[in-house]
Amino acid sequence: MTTPSGFVFVKDSLDKTFLSQNGSSNRIDHEWDDFVEIIPGTGIKMPRTLRVRTHARSPERCGGCRGWTKARVTARYVAYQ
Repeated sequence: MTTPSGFVFVKDSLDKTFLSQNGSSNRIDHEWDDFVEIIPGTGIKMPRTLRVRTHARSPERCGGCRGWTKARVTARYVAYQ
């Protein structure tokens, strides 16, 4: 997800919630990218891009079973100019 031009994500607003899961190892990974300096000359940078990936392994001791992770990820974004 990338914010519109002139906006940045508020990193502290990130919320990751599992909706359903099955397996021995489930997780929601995220990565921030495309940082911009929001106040020129201060070095304060905020991200414009958020990447999300889910992971699941099949349940232990279950030959042929499948694992899954279904999640909801939300984050606010604000104008910076």
